Amino acid sequence: MEIMIHVPKLAWLDSVEPAMMLRQLPILFMGLATYVLGTVATYKIAVNRFDQVDL
Repeated sequence: MEIMIHVPKLAWLDSVEPAMMLRQLPILFMGLATYVLGTVATYKIAVNRFDQVDL
């Protein structure tokens, strides 16, 4: 992902200007949603595996 800033059309990803940060927000929210969905899926898998163990 870090190499993306070397592509001229994606240079705005490396900016800290407020106008460019507004363009970066959708990417941040997609990452946040991916993290939350991954955490929920991992939790469900762990619960199922724990239930299968005969303690």
